[in-house]
Amino acid sequence: ASFRARLIKSFPTVQAAQSTYQECVHTGVLALLRVQESQNTVYVVTKGFQPGVYTSRKNALAYGLNWRGGEVTCTNGTVAEAKAIFDYWNSLGQVTRL
Repeated sequence: ASFRARLIKSFPTVQAAQSTYQECVHTGVLALLRVQESQNTVYVVTKGFQPGVYTSRKNALAYGLNWRGGEVTCTNGTVAEAKAIFDYWNSLGQVTRL
């Protein structure tokens, strides 16, 4: 079995794992994991630990959201296009660092 596309995260307690899972369901992050990635998939984190543009789901989750909830837009396009969108949303005050 190939585990290349798998994400692994450890938790200090079962309760912490359950709480994080519920947060992922509630915020829509779990739905993000179901999106089929393509070569042109980019992730724009507008609310999270480190808002910005990411080219992989793993980096968006690990660095953009810090394995927590937030807001992510997943789209197909170039990094330059995604950065332009991010900068525009940021200029409108729609980007939040948690």
